[in-house]
Amino acid sequence: MSESDSPVGKFCDVCKTEVRAEPEIYQLGIQDRETDEVVTVPVPTEVWCCDCGPGGYEDAFAFKINEAECEYHGDLSPSRLKEEGA
Repeated sequence: MSESDSPVGKFCDVCKTEVRAEPEIYQLGIQDRETDEVVTVPVPTEVWCCDCGPGGYEDAFAFKINEAECEYHGDLSPSRLKEEGA
């Protein structure tokens, strides 16, 4: 099972059961630029699972991580750039 596969209608190569998406709150550690402390930011995502265990995060996981980092630091995120037409 690879991360690029959609969980809908896909089966695990190991246990042959259908892969399902389960919600998870990923705890992202971000280093604060002013204090150098690492803060934890919750990022809602999905983990693809089957009967033999978790297989990977959803395709949009890296995008969600990037969005959370930009939002925390006050930077323009890709979605905000798109909204503003920049």
